[in-house]
Amino acid sequence: RDSRMLCQELVSGSSAPEPVSRAFAMAKLTRPAARALVEAFLGSGALAWDDMVEGASGVKGLTRTRAASLVASFRGDPAKLHKALLSDISSQEAQGSSTGLRLSVIQELLPVVEGFARKKKENGEIGR
Repeated sequence: RDSRMLCQELVSGSSAPEPVSRAFAMAKLTRPAARALVEAFLGSGALAWDDMVEGASGVKGLTRTRAASLVASFRGDPAKLHKALLSDISSQEAQGSSTGLRLSVIQELLPVVEGFARKKKENGEIGR
């Protein structure tokens, strides 16, 4: 019963927008321990949002906090974030209206997000 309750909280708890952050907040775990917990209970697919945040935070000019906020604003959907980045690039504004990011950051982030969108599509998860 306790493991079912834990799974339910990881999947749909209100403490955070995605499973790893929920585990992190719920149990005061380190991020690696939270990731391991989520993977053990929900499988590696449940790490996709956190993986995208990690990838985005590797871009110069994006902190982990800003990357998490950006990914959350697109509900963890790499295709929607990709579309917004392309829109911001095509506008040629110094700061994108869809993402709020500087053009140089957008250009560096675009291939990262393209990789996540491609991976999601290959796994048959587009449209879920």
